[in-house]
Amino acid sequence: MDYDGNLESMEMIAAAALDDNNNEYPMMTMWHDIEVERKAINWFMSRCLRGFRAQILSREELFWKVEEAFILEDYIFQRSVSLEDYREKFSMACSQLGGGKEPMPPFDQLP
Repeated sequence: MDYDGNLESMEMIAAAALDDNNNEYPMMTMWHDIEVERKAINWFMSRCLRGFRAQILSREELFWKVEEAFILEDYIFQRSVSLEDYREKFSMACSQLGGGKEPMPPFDQLP
């Protein structure tokens, strides 16, 4: 699945990122453990989609949240931010979803 800049594509990519069986859009391996990466991305994406479905986020806001996730993913893939900085940035982004009472848990405690 290619990102072509439109909102429908971003929604499809966000949904695809949540599908563990999806081989069409594999996430880059940011850490040595791809399962940890998948859990972190899924955790964030699920909250983005939950906010969209609850009409807390508009389609355009969903677009920017997903874009932010991929930008952060790119930074950590290039090792230009630490895991702790990444978690903090995700937590800040998620704090804007639905009142923000749920910080991102430590990586080893992700569901």
